[in-house]
Amino acid sequence: YCGITTNRKEVVSNEITVYPNPASEVINIDLGNINAENSFIELYSSVGQLVISENVRSVSGNITQFKTTDLDGGLYFVKVLAEGNIYTKSVVITK
Repeated sequence: YCGITTNRKEVVSNEITVYPNPASEVINIDLGNINAENSFIELYSSVGQLVISENVRSVSGNITQFKTTDLDGGLYFVKVLAEGNIYTKSVVITK
């Protein structure tokens, strides 16, 4: 126990959709019914290294994109921090 607490709850659900999966050039993140205003979307490598972080103020149609052309192939995790929750999905990037 490290004594650190947060007010965020990790949610493993189908609230967000990440496609295509596997991806090679770009990943689309569909936030569904989540209020994306003033949220964060982060992409982590399989070893937990933060690769991309973006503050989302408003999203057209609740869909945003990350370019993956500069990333190594492998397993990544998309985390959406919104509405006091953390939504997580995995995605495979191929080269």
